Amino acid sequence: MNLDKRIPLLLATNGLLFFLITEINALLAPVSLYLTLDALYVLFAAFYMRLKDGLMIIFVTAFFVDVMHPVPLGSSAVLYLAAYAVIIRMRLRLRRENRLHIILFGLITNTVIFLGLIIVVKVPNATEATFWLRALIDLLFSQVVVFLVAARLIDLQRSLLYHYGIDISAELQTL
Repeated sequence: MNLDKRIPLLLATNGLLFFLITEINALLAPVSLYLTLDALYVLFAAFYMRLKDGLMIIFVTAFFVDVMHPVPLGSSAVLYLAAYAVIIRMRLRLRRENRLHIILFGLITNTVIFLGLIIVVKVPNATEATFWLRALIDLLFSQVVVFLVAARLIDLQRSLLYHYGIDISAELQTL
């Protein structure tokens, strides 16, 4: 029986990434910073995976993130899948080997998911300037981290799959 190892490997990398982000957020709590790096869960699946496999990875990861955060169940899934759908529609026009494309879409995706989560959660003090200042600082800090980490994380995931005998770069970039 030939089992495809892509889905368990990428779910494991997303789980490890979630654990690391949670630990970093716990370390940043005394200085009142919170990283929102949700785009990192979506990028590899959107740029490199087949449609069905990518949907499964995004869906499971989003529900895992929803369970661990105080957001309505399914809200991250809707936002992740919307970002995934946009990138899937555009990935035939993009060069997935171009690091700038990955970083740019990572930054855009992270901003959209961040703002979407603010809308979904319905923050009671969303009309106050202090809330938006804090949200802007968290978003800018998160964007700097996405800028620095996105392309390297994609390379790490590609090399992990290559180590297990799956050559993603040799596959056609189709739906």
